[in-house]
Amino acid sequence: MIWAVAISCTVQAAAQAAVSVPQVVADAFHAKFPNAIKAKWEKENATEYECGFHNGATEMSAKYDQTGKWLETETEIKASALPAPVQHSIQKQYSDFKLKEAEIVETPEGKLYEVELSKAGKVTELRLSADGRVVSTHQGD
Repeated sequence: MIWAVAISCTVQAAAQAAVSVPQVVADAFHAKFPNAIKAKWEKENATEYECGFHNGATEMSAKYDQTGKWLETETEIKASALPAPVQHSIQKQYSDFKLKEAEIVETPEGKLYEVELSKAGKVTELRLSADGRVVSTHQGD
């Protein structure tokens, strides 16, 4: 998912001029992630901006609204770093899927885990609570 953001940012940057990020958004990002490198911005929708970046060796992305309010941060992790209840839930409910990516998603409301699963060329993204409960599901290509 973070790689998708990074690839999307790279493709968009090559296809069009750089995204114009409001100064208040850039300032909020730099205040929260002062050591960020390789930052690439994209406009998520009419009111949200997302930046893919590296914080040391860790790949991350952060999302802000147009006023500079932080909305979420995604941090790529190894599948083995998922909490045991999350791993168990995935194995139980999606045993015939391949786990492609795992992330910690932090929001003002708390922490979730996001996984990208694939089966027969179809991608499914899940967000799960630490106790393994599926909070949301998104089907992709």
